[in-house]
Amino acid sequence: GSVDLAISGFTYKDERAEQFEFSKAYDSEGSQGVIVLKEKVEEYKDLAAINKAGIKVAAQNGSLQADYVAEYLPNAEAKPVTKIVDGLTYLDNGEVAALAISSTAADSILANNSDKYVYLEDTFPVSELETQTFVLAQKGQEELIAEVNKIIDLDNETTASD
Repeated sequence: GSVDLAISGFTYKDERAEQFEFSKAYDSEGSQGVIVLKEKVEEYKDLAAINKAGIKVAAQNGSLQADYVAEYLPNAEAKPVTKIVDGLTYLDNGEVAALAISSTAADSILANNSDKYVYLEDTFPVSELETQTFVLAQKGQEELIAEVNKIIDLDNETTASD
């Protein structure tokens, strides 16, 4: 109750929907998968190759990707990290085999490091709804969310005309 809106890449979860009002989706995190070192891509060519006992996968603590590691890579060992950059450091040092990440975050990393990392084509089988981002308000704040939705609609119109 100390803020009116939460705008920080929140994704849809049933538990959240019980507690908060959701805006329309304003963005998407894209596909969900893993980055591996380019030099190890033959060894870790797909999720099945990573889903093995003794293989560590970093994921940001409390993130969608951490959930996906637990669900889709149950045989691998999850290594929680506070920041994505920490996961990259673990990857660089050989402490983990992969870093679970969204394709949008991976794009930023690969823009300057495509010679070092690879985002695997084999991704977690998740729906678009799971990766869309929303603005949240306290339950019952339908009028506030309606105003937020107007702004999202305006932004979408502007983006479409660019």
